[in-house]
Amino acid sequence: MKRRVEAGYNKGQVIASYITDAGYNVSKIHAQIYDAIRSVLYNGRDAILQEYRKMYHGFKPPVRCNFFELTRWDFILGSNMQVYLLEVNASPDMTSQGVGHWRTIRYELALFSYLHILGSDIGGHRNRLRNSNVLVSKAMCYEPICESCSLEECLLCGHCLTTDHATMLKDSFGEHLNRLDLRRLHPKPMTHAGVTGTYYWREYAPKRERLNQAWFEEKCKQDTYWCT
Repeated sequence: MKRRVEAGYNKGQVIASYITDAGYNVSKIHAQIYDAIRSVLYNGRDAILQEYRKMYHGFKPPVRCNFFELTRWDFILGSNMQVYLLEVNASPDMTSQGVGHWRTIRYELALFSYLHILGSDIGGHRNRLRNSNVLVSKAMCYEPICESCSLEECLLCGHCLTTDHATMLKDSFGEHLNRLDLRRLHPKPMTHAGVTGTYYWREYAPKRERLNQAWFEEKCKQDTYWCT
């Protein structure tokens, strides 16, 4: 591992290459981490939203857009490369005093990524996007069945898209474009043919979140860039 560090690789790259050389698949470890985070967020969704509503109670107009929370998730690896979640830190320490230059650089890059994905360093997503940027074309949009916009499947159609939903999709559009080396956990990775493994969420999620996932599915069908 020392030789890898001396060659200029960061600690994450060193550990990944060490595990690979030991005969294990690093991507399977990543998949376990992502699934663990999804499981906590899905199962804890109601509690998270309850705290969010307390935080923004009384705001006028009511806050309905996406919100941001910085957390740190601590994992350990078992001898068989099984991932175990230890804890979730809601207010992670981002100070780097006395912990080495490498952590200072890592935190600076992390903060840059967080600000970038939020659009804070480039003036925000909504001011730069039009409804045409987030529209997806579904064949049923041009059929009589969608004329009244009464079906949920029609809500992504141009003539059915509300201002509220358009704002949500513009946020998703901008976050996806500006994510740098960050990764989207939901919706899960899809194939060009459609979504894989997220039907549980589709069945139990509120309408706005179902609409957001359906939008990513349609974008994935148009361009594989949107599939992961």
